Formats: sequence, C-alpha cells, structure tokens
Amino acid sequence: MLNFILRRLATIPISILIVTAVTFFILRLTGDPVELYLDITRTPEQEALLRQELGLDQPLIVQYLQFLADIVRLDFGRSLQFQAPAIDIVVQRLGATFQLIGAALVIALVVGLVGGLVSARYKDRTADMVISSLAVAGQSMPSFWLGILLVQLFALNLGWLPTSGTGGWQHLVLPSVTLAAFIAPNLVLITRTSVLEITDELYVTTARSKGLPRLRILLRHILPNALNPIISFFGLQVGRLVGGSVVTETIFAWPGIGRLMIGAIYQRDVPVVVASVIIVALAIIIANLLVDLILSVVDPRIRLD
Repeated sequence: MLNFILRRLATIPISILIVTAVTFFILRLTGDPVELYLDITRTPEQEALLRQELGLDQPLIVQYLQFLADIVRLDFGRSLQFQAPAIDIVVQRLGATFQLIGAALVIALVVGLVGGLVSARYKDRTADMVISSLAVAGQSMPSFWLGILLVQLFALNLGWLPTSGTGGWQHLVLPSVTLAAFIAPNLVLITRTSVLEITDELYVTTARSKGLPRLRILLRHILPNALNPIISFFGLQVGRLVGGSVVTETIFAWPGIGRLMIGAIYQRDVPVVVASVIIVALAIIIANLLVDLILSVVDPRIRLD
C-alpha cells in the first residue's frame, strides 16, 4: 500500500501541471485583464504600470514559467478585486464549500443506500417501481431548477427555511439537498444493481437455507459485498459535486469557493481563478486517493501494491 501511495503522490505534480497550463492559457487568451480594470479614462502610463505589475509585458511562455515558479512558492499573486493574496481569499472560502459538500455527501449516501436497498428488497413490486422511477427522473432534473423550486416551496410559500446566505443549520438544508440531488439518483440505481447481483451468490443462498432473517442477510452478507462499486462511484462523483457546488452556491448565495470562482471569472481576477482551480484539483486528487485506500480496506481482495 505504501508503494501505491507513493506512486499516486508522484503523479500529483503532473496533474497539477496540466491543470495550471490549461487554466493559465485559457484565461490569458480569452481577454486582457487590463481592459477590465482600467476604465476609458486610463492613461498609457497607468496601463503600462498595471501590465508590469501583472507581468503581462512579458512573452506568454515567460509569463507561464514565472507563474509556475510562483505556484511552487504558493504565491498566486494578489487579487485585483480584494487587494489581498489570492490564496488567502480562497482558503477563507474553503470551509463553507467543504461544509456544503460534506452535508450533501451524507444526504446522498443515506438516500442512495436506503433507496437502493429498499428497491432491491422489493424488486419488481410497487416500492421498487416508485423508487426507480423517481431515481430516473432525478437524473434528468437540472440542479438550478430544483434549487429554485425548493426556495419557492420551502422558503417563500411555507416560510420554513431561509432563501439564501449562511447562519444556522437551516441555511444549509436547501443547498445541501440541491447538491445531493446531483448524485443521489445514480447512487440509488447503482446500489440496487449491486445488491441484486450479490443476491444470487452461493453464500447468500446458504444464509437463507440456515433460516437467517432477511434483514440480517441483507445488512450482514449482501451489503458489505456490494459496497465496492458504491464506493468507486463516490470517488468518481467528487469532481461532479465540486462542479455542482458552483451552481448551488450561486443560487443560494453560499459563500464558498464555487461562487468565488464564478465572480473571479466575470471580473477577470486571474490570481483568484487560478488559486481556486489548483486547490479544487488537489482536493479531487486527494479524494480519489482516499477512495482507493478505503476500497482496499473494505475489499481485502484488492491489492494496491
């Protein structure tokens, strides 16, 4: 396992290098930040000073090499919006995003496991058809539409929950449910399929022949052996959750890194955009590494070495 971890850690710089290259050149080639931050009354001297401050007076490849050197020192530059180090601005928003994604993961896990188990337990019955139909419909439901619908119903019509912002746990309910809807329907269907595949195994038949209760067979013999594809699915969905958090944070004015990134893109705040992308990429890479390690613990048949 140690060799596996070391190999995966060795690939992180390569992944980050690709991410930084794509992000850097796309941002540089899609517009000139100087045109945004200086109004029509700007003077040539002001323009030249800002270009020198941002390093835009150098050739593009020189800018990129200098940028890589700054990345090694964790120096992403100063935010042109907030007039503060970009890394500090992004780190301040990480807590809110992790809180939202964590709550969404818990909700999705509970809904997905319970829904999938119930659907598999009552295969081809009414409960199975209802749950499977809802899961299929949920896969086609846009998150922005669901978020607006939840605000209209629970915040405006019923007045049970706040419409947006942060504060108590009430502010977390609607955004976390909206974000959980990104992966919960798929998790329901994957759990159902995985459980049904295990149901026909010989050790399950043996457990039934011994007269064990159905619930015990389901929880003690079937579910542990069905966790492999479920955990793998979770690892693949981390990036999707981060992408979904951008939309969710925008709808509910949640002060996370997704909303910060959108605002920075609109304002052409390159340091904040790059810092956000790098940190998100690192989080996704580490999350997938943790998923691989968890799989090796859950399933002893997997040998990471």
